[in-house]
Amino acid sequence: MIRSTLTRALATAAVSLSVSACTAPDLAGTCPIPPGATPTEAAAILSSCFGKMDALPINTRAKQDVDILFVVDNSPSMSPKQKQLGTAIDNFIKKIDMSGSNYHVGVISTDIGAQQAPNTAFQPGNLNIPGCETYKGNDGELQKQACSSRDQSKWSVDAKGACTTLCPTKLEPTNGDAYLKKEDGITNAPNNDIIGTFKCIAPIGDVGCGLESPLEAAKRALDNHSTANAGFLRQNSVLAVIFVTDEDDCSVQMTARAQNNPNSVDCTKSGMSTYNCWKNDFRCLANNLKCNESLTSTGAKTGCTESNNGYLESIDKYVRFFSNLRPSNKLVLAGIWTPSLLDNPNSDTTKVGKLIVDYDDTVCVPGPGITCSTEALNRGKGMKAACLNATDANFFGQAQIRLSSFIRKFDAQSRVEQSICEPQNYSTVLDVVADRITNRISANCLSGKPKTDTNGNPICIVGLVDANTPAAMPDVQLPVCSAKCCQAWATAGSPTAMTAKPIPSDSTIIAACSADPDCYCAVPNPTSNVACKDTAGQDTALAGLWIKADPHQTPSGKVANFMCAVSVK
Repeated sequence: MIRSTLTRALATAAVSLSVSACTAPDLAGTCPIPPGATPTEAAAILSSCFGKMDALPINTRAKQDVDILFVVDNSPSMSPKQKQLGTAIDNFIKKIDMSGSNYHVGVISTDIGAQQAPNTAFQPGNLNIPGCETYKGNDGELQKQACSSRDQSKWSVDAKGACTTLCPTKLEPTNGDAYLKKEDGITNAPNNDIIGTFKCIAPIGDVGCGLESPLEAAKRALDNHSTANAGFLRQNSVLAVIFVTDEDDCSVQMTARAQNNPNSVDCTKSGMSTYNCWKNDFRCLANNLKCNESLTSTGAKTGCTESNNGYLESIDKYVRFFSNLRPSNKLVLAGIWTPSLLDNPNSDTTKVGKLIVDYDDTVCVPGPGITCSTEALNRGKGMKAACLNATDANFFGQAQIRLSSFIRKFDAQSRVEQSICEPQNYSTVLDVVADRITNRISANCLSGKPKTDTNGNPICIVGLVDANTPAAMPDVQLPVCSAKCCQAWATAGSPTAMTAKPIPSDSTIIAACSADPDCYCAVPNPTSNVACKDTAGQDTALAGLWIKADPHQTPSGKVANFMCAVSVK
């Protein structure tokens, strides 16, 4: 059935469709498929003619998959921010829920440990960094325990209070799952209370390692190196990663962990800067930066850039990881963190994002007859911090450059940054992230830009196939939709159609395509807020499927298989 019908359909497509507003590429003359060819053989012939054939099954009835990872700093000072995150989460979850997607929500900490080897303290002295006494920390593993189930013996009063407020009743994911989920209307939250359960697991305490490593922790959560997170990240899902931290990333290279040794020396007189000039709390930043002024002295620092001295992992490692994990149209990154040094390179004291070095008054206060060593240096407190909330001093942030450098390597539509010092805006940024997610689940994108025939039509074979065999060759080829219809798909979400979404139920799409028969579009959409791009950031094309019969969805039990010859750079 497939063999002969496909050949006849290809051979007669241009004639049979010439009376309509739509056309199909003439593939028969340039790429003949012999009678009796199996679907596999036909696909191989097309591939030999046109190069790579992108196969993309589309089901407009199906619920889209969304995986959301919260990377939460669990070091001292974070309990007020964790509490605010839990308070602000309601509308975010409601928006994701209203999208109709199948979603997963997970929480990890920024603690990946600091030791050189398991159960091995630093020598001499058998020393450990308080809070960092392990080799792997939480290792990017999803945190499923309710805060009330955790060991709170070392938690601050604020951290305990945050747990009591957010989690009055213990709620945890059921069935031993390490993450929250809603799939086809069924949740694993007690009483289906996704929001309440998130509020219980988000307060993960404030006794984690002070060498916060959000980038490495996020990578470990998603790289399948451990089975603990199995099932969380699904193939082809939209992935959102939301970082919540008040310090810069300190993802130390494993081969450089000797430099985590808490032993330190006074470099005041030597004038030289080595990793151990500073205590650990300041070392990560100071050892990783080069500025116009020395980091072994107090005062504002200007013109700071990363030293790339091999202590911390290059941010390019994490840019590559996430870029290879998802194309930009399937990725949303958000940072609720400190305003960046990148935006205040001169450390203007009237602006946020500054770096002012001071002596830690819990260690040493200079005065008559008292000279403080470099071991007492740290980032300034209060108004000397990188940011400070005007009404609540619990909301402050310390200088960062790596996190913003990382996120700004991605497409503008894939990223959001928000100051951690503005708790009133946590809900706002989460709303933006939710909107970005719902936009991305509306777009089906090809892996490359389609090649075109002499008439300018995409070289594609598109048709309905059984949902159980989504890669099968269609019996009947759908034509390309009219120019008016395809233009509506291409511009949905662009400045000329901001509220439109590239889905067949959108009113703009319906108005433009109503005169067309069942058909498809394969069009670049570079100006859309869901612009289709490959993992290298190059424009690809949106796959749009129009089914004339109301409600314009893929028929039950069917999917549309898009097989297009795409250009690969």
